[in-house]
Amino acid sequence: MPEITVVIAGREYNLACAEHEIAATKAASILLDDEIKSSLVRNPNAPMQQLLLLSAIILADKVSALKAEIRAANDRISDLEQHASESGLPMPDSALAETLKSFATRTEKLANRLEQALPEER
Repeated sequence: MPEITVVIAGREYNLACAEHEIAATKAASILLDDEIKSSLVRNPNAPMQQLLLLSAIILADKVSALKAEIRAANDRISDLEQHASESGLPMPDSALAETLKSFATRTEKLANRLEQALPEER
Protein backbone atom coordinates (compact mmCIF):
# COMPACT_ATOMS: atom_id res chain seq x y z
CA MET A 1 0.00 0.00 0.00
CA PRO A 2 1.50 3.36 -0.96
CA GLU A 3 2.37 5.90 1.68
CA ILE A 4 1.71 9.61 1.24
CA THR A 5 2.69 12.63 3.28
CA VAL A 6 0.10 15.24 4.17
CA VAL A 7 0.59 18.47 6.09
CA ILE A 8 -2.02 19.45 8.64
CA ALA A 9 -1.50 22.48 10.89
CA GLY A 10 2.14 22.64 9.87
CA ARG A 11 2.86 19.05 10.86
CA GLU A 12 3.65 16.28 8.41
CA TYR A 13 1.84 12.97 8.66
CA ASN A 14 2.69 9.82 6.72
CA LEU A 15 -0.42 7.88 5.79
CA ALA A 16 -0.83 4.56 4.06
CA CYS A 17 -3.76 4.42 1.68
CA ALA A 18 -4.89 2.48 -1.34
CA GLU A 19 -3.78 3.80 -4.71
CA HIS A 20 -7.32 4.81 -5.67
CA GLU A 21 -7.66 6.82 -2.41
CA ILE A 22 -4.54 8.97 -2.77
CA ALA A 23 -6.14 11.96 -4.53
CA ALA A 24 -9.15 12.00 -2.21
CA THR A 25 -6.96 11.68 0.89
CA LYS A 26 -4.75 14.56 -0.23
CA ALA A 27 -7.79 16.71 -1.05
CA ALA A 28 -9.40 15.94 2.31
CA SER A 29 -6.22 16.76 4.19
CA ILE A 30 -5.96 20.11 2.38
CA LEU A 31 -9.57 20.92 3.27
CA LEU A 32 -8.91 20.04 6.90
CA ASP A 33 -5.69 22.06 6.97
CA ASP A 34 -7.42 25.09 5.45
CA GLU A 35 -10.28 24.83 7.94
CA ILE A 36 -7.82 24.63 10.84
CA LYS A 37 -6.10 27.76 9.55
CA SER A 38 -9.46 29.57 9.40
CA SER A 39 -10.36 28.39 12.89
CA LEU A 40 -6.96 29.52 14.17
CA VAL A 41 -7.58 33.04 12.84
CA ARG A 42 -10.91 33.17 14.70
CA ASN A 43 -9.51 31.48 17.83
CA PRO A 44 -5.78 32.32 18.00
CA ASN A 45 -5.29 31.03 21.54
CA ALA A 46 -7.19 27.76 21.14
CA PRO A 47 -5.27 24.54 21.72
CA MET A 48 -4.67 22.36 18.65
CA GLN A 49 -7.00 19.63 19.91
CA GLN A 50 -9.86 22.14 20.08
CA LEU A 51 -9.01 23.50 16.61
CA LEU A 52 -9.04 19.98 15.17
CA LEU A 53 -12.41 19.24 16.76
CA LEU A 54 -13.91 22.56 15.66
CA SER A 55 -12.61 22.10 12.11
CA ALA A 56 -13.97 18.56 11.91
CA ILE A 57 -17.40 19.76 13.07
CA ILE A 58 -17.42 22.60 10.53
CA LEU A 59 -16.46 20.24 7.70
CA ALA A 60 -19.06 17.70 8.82
CA ASP A 61 -21.68 20.47 8.76
CA LYS A 62 -20.67 21.38 5.20
CA VAL A 63 -20.91 17.75 4.13
CA SER A 64 -24.33 17.49 5.76
CA ALA A 65 -25.55 20.58 3.88
CA LEU A 66 -24.31 19.18 0.57
CA LYS A 67 -26.02 15.86 1.27
CA ALA A 68 -29.26 17.73 1.95
CA GLU A 69 -28.94 19.55 -1.39
CA ILE A 70 -28.40 16.25 -3.19
CA ARG A 71 -31.40 14.68 -1.42
CA ALA A 72 -33.57 17.66 -2.39
CA ALA A 73 -32.47 17.40 -6.02
CA ASN A 74 -33.10 13.65 -6.05
CA ASP A 75 -36.52 14.15 -4.44
CA ARG A 76 -37.41 16.73 -7.10
CA ILE A 77 -36.35 14.35 -9.85
CA SER A 78 -38.40 11.54 -8.29
CA ASP A 79 -41.44 13.81 -8.00
CA LEU A 80 -41.16 14.80 -11.65
CA GLU A 81 -40.73 11.19 -12.74
CA GLN A 82 -43.73 10.11 -10.66
CA HIS A 83 -45.85 12.93 -12.06
CA ALA A 84 -44.88 11.97 -15.60
CA SER A 85 -45.63 8.31 -14.90
CA GLU A 86 -49.02 9.01 -13.28
CA SER A 87 -50.11 11.33 -16.04
CA GLY A 88 -49.10 8.88 -18.73
CA LEU A 89 -47.26 11.67 -20.45
CA PRO A 90 -43.56 12.06 -20.85
CA MET A 91 -41.95 14.51 -18.48
CA PRO A 92 -42.26 18.01 -19.93
CA ASP A 93 -39.01 19.08 -21.49
CA SER A 94 -39.05 22.42 -19.67
CA ALA A 95 -39.36 20.76 -16.25
CA LEU A 96 -36.58 18.31 -17.04
CA ALA A 97 -34.39 21.07 -18.41
CA GLU A 98 -35.00 23.22 -15.32
CA THR A 99 -34.18 20.33 -12.99
CA LEU A 100 -31.02 19.51 -14.89
CA LYS A 101 -30.02 23.17 -14.98
CA SER A 102 -30.54 23.45 -11.22
CA PHE A 103 -28.51 20.30 -10.60
CA ALA A 104 -25.74 21.54 -12.93
CA THR A 105 -25.63 24.89 -11.13
CA ARG A 106 -25.31 23.19 -7.74
CA THR A 107 -22.63 20.88 -9.09
CA GLU A 108 -20.68 23.80 -10.53
CA LYS A 109 -20.88 25.65 -7.20
CA LEU A 110 -19.56 22.58 -5.39
CA ALA A 111 -16.75 22.20 -7.92
CA ASN A 112 -15.84 25.87 -7.53
CA ARG A 113 -15.75 25.51 -3.74
CA LEU A 114 -13.48 22.51 -4.03
CA GLU A 115 -11.21 24.26 -6.55
CA GLN A 116 -10.93 27.28 -4.28
CA ALA A 117 -10.12 25.03 -1.32
CA LEU A 118 -7.37 23.22 -3.20
CA PRO A 119 -4.26 25.20 -3.95
CA GLU A 120 -2.82 24.70 -7.40
CA GLU A 121 0.20 22.82 -6.07
CA ARG A 122 0.53 20.95 -2.82
